[in-house]
Amino acid sequence: MNIFGPDLLEQPPLQKGLVQVWQIDVSKQEKTFHCQTGIRFDCWSVLDTQERNRAERMRAGIARTEFVVARGYLRRLVGNILKCNAQQITFITGENGKLSLKGCTGVHFNLTHSGEKILISLSRDGQVGIDLEAEKLDIEVMNVAQECFHPKEIALLQGQTSQEQLAHAFYLCWTRKEAVAKADGRGLCLAPESFSVVPLQVGESEVRLGASGEVTSIWVRELNVGSGYSAAFAACKPGVKIKCFDTLYLQ
Repeated sequence: MNIFGPDLLEQPPLQKGLVQVWQIDVSKQEKTFHCQTGIRFDCWSVLDTQERNRAERMRAGIARTEFVVARGYLRRLVGNILKCNAQQITFITGENGKLSLKGCTGVHFNLTHSGEKILISLSRDGQVGIDLEAEKLDIEVMNVAQECFHPKEIALLQGQTSQEQLAHAFYLCWTRKEAVAKADGRGLCLAPESFSVVPLQVGESEVRLGASGEVTSIWVRELNVGSGYSAAFAACKPGVKIKCFDTLYLQ
């Protein structure tokens, strides 16, 4: 189990063999807003033109705020690692939609946001994936599961005895599947029903992707981000150590 905290104002160096996972709570951000968009100026100011245009096309609300804060923090974190101006960083989008750094193969990252929380993972040891979901009790999770879960995962959900347990098990599966797909690099192009993340054991577990003879292994584990949320982290090799930080504001 990974514990986030305490608040950190300075980012330590990103070392090989130790992944950093940063948690940002949008609701606790300082109320320093861009005069036109109502979004934090210190995050908005480091975005490039494409990111600003994308944000301006989005409807005002939590989704737009999360996008700007997530990209702003990502730029600041990566800029600190590379010792460069955060606004000068160039992100490129791969054929399966995953972001990476143009001209830099030594730093890997992934980010996710949901329900006013943001998680950003940073690594020097290969591709990583991270996913976060605010748990909702008012959706028909079995309908979703029947469409995109593996039979073993569906059987697990069918064994739950209450709506709360059902929802929690669903989101544990969902976040693990998303983190695995992101670490693998195929993201949404990887059929979610083609692999299983059960059993949902404590600690790290291996998930095998692909048919016999072409199997890829991804290692996934749960992240504890507080009540009402599920989150998972995945890496392309076992035994990755994680250092978690909970921050209100990054200098």
